Amino acid sequence: MLCLLIIAGIVFAVYLIVAAYNLIKTLQHSQKVLADFEIVSHIASERTQQLDKLIEQTSKKIKSGQGVLNVLPAIIKAISQIAKAAQKKSAGGASGAGKGDAGKNKKN
Repeated sequence: MLCLLIIAGIVFAVYLIVAAYNLIKTLQHSQKVLADFEIVSHIASERTQQLDKLIEQTSKKIKSGQGVLNVLPAIIKAISQIAKAAQKKSAGGASGAGKGDAGKNKKN
């Protein structure tokens, strides 16, 4: 009877060691994911600030009393800058996404 208790204790100790090892691996992976998320959120924050500045500059030019024809080039420039910023964001976020799918579509 005592022998069975010792064997059960050893099995339980091994089980706890394996569970602790798996928990450590999971926490390390979670830490990497959170670091990646921090980088992505920082990039998104920078892009948002750039867009806010562009919109603010354009609205100041419009409010300054200039005629619509005088403001039109500034509006077009701001729109093109917003489009460029959006392209940077989409190009950076989708760098590796869908590469396998694109190859499949070309074959068909």
